[in-house]
Amino acid sequence: MTVLRDLRLGATRVGFREDDPLEHPREAMYVSVNARGVMASGLAGALRLAAGSDLERELRSRGELLVGTACLLAPGRLAERGVVTVACGITTTAPGSPPKRVAVEHAFTKALDLLNMTSARSLTIPEIGIRVPGIEFADAAGILALILSARIRQGTRLHEVVIAGLHHEYLRQCHALLIRAGAMAE
Repeated sequence: MTVLRDLRLGATRVGFREDDPLEHPREAMYVSVNARGVMASGLAGALRLAAGSDLERELRSRGELLVGTACLLAPGRLAERGVVTVACGITTTAPGSPPKRVAVEHAFTKALDLLNMTSARSLTIPEIGIRVPGIEFADAAGILALILSARIRQGTRLHEVVIAGLHHEYLRQCHALLIRAGAMAE
């Protein structure tokens, strides 16, 4: 298995880590959640455990969470690890329900828009889109790579992005797509 070299896209460095996203916290962390605000499993559940139950409580206190939108939450105990905010993309209606591609795309885009209005200069992104029914890793990686590269080209305050996940093929596809979008190896 090859190690993927970090890339530079504009003024933003993009790193790739074949590991749990919680092992690579940055000032902001992105996570997909459901519209009920239940953070029970996957990365959302792990974030709730690491940050404390206030994270889920704050999410649920937001009232109606609409699929395809995003919100920012206080980091709870993750602040001890340098996290300033948690960006939640609402991608499904209920816990365990599969997301639709358009919801994943819209939620991720909205989260990046919200983060651009904060002081956060670094972001950890997990593998997004891999739970969309019938989607291949290359297509899921395309969601992340195309939206991220478009945001960086439009202008972003992010100086560093880390894409972290356990699937090498997903990370490899993100790497290749970002290179096609104009990223250069560091």
